[in-house]
Amino acid sequence: MSTLDRLIRLVRYLKPYRIRLGAAFACSGLVAAFSGAYAWLVKPVLDEIFINKNESLLLVLPLALFAVAVLKSVFNYGQNYLMNYVGNQVITDIRQELFGKLIRLPVSYHDVNTSGRLVSRVVNDVTLMANAVAGVLKDIFQQGLTFLAMMGVIFYQNWRLGSLSVIVIPLAVFTMVRMGKRLRALAASGQERMGDMASTLQESLSGIRMVKAYGREESEAARFQRSNRSFLSTTMKAIQ
Repeated sequence: MSTLDRLIRLVRYLKPYRIRLGAAFACSGLVAAFSGAYAWLVKPVLDEIFINKNESLLLVLPLALFAVAVLKSVFNYGQNYLMNYVGNQVITDIRQELFGKLIRLPVSYHDVNTSGRLVSRVVNDVTLMANAVAGVLKDIFQQGLTFLAMMGVIFYQNWRLGSLSVIVIPLAVFTMVRMGKRLRALAASGQERMGDMASTLQESLSGIRMVKAYGREESEAARFQRSNRSFLSTTMKAIQ
């Protein structure tokens, strides 16, 4: 299944919260607009106050900068709150649906898949997926609109510098796409290792009486260490 197919499937989970999601996107647009306005105001402040010594603007321009910064913070808070609200609701809905699916699967499926791995998928994987979706939606709208606002300011003030920025953009996008593919693969591997570690931990603790009876404390500790180190190795690859 491609990334686009996954996103399309996730859209149905977002539909019940489309009003709040729309409000979050509106806040994102306003944050981008105020970011551009703030950048645009910096030049008049430097030129009129510090270079031209225009005393009539000494109060107006700093107040304008302050007002823009306050409004940007307000809408940024609104965007973060609404995105987190939608993200947490989606987490709850997907987790409930996933549990309902798992509980109805045949015993043969549970024989093949350890309970620790299934618990990790219900608890950790769903949370990571929903947070990733919320982060992507936020980045696409806020960062994308902020980028367009900033580019507009750059072209307005210096079109040559703006043209140079456009030339560099494809290289940056290509690099980010390549890194994104690698990080997705490592994230999937990391979740598998986390599931293995959770399974080892659950098996050891649920069978603690047997472990004690046969003196297998050191053996179980060594088994958990292997799972723990495997998870650490995968995590370190993701941050290198």
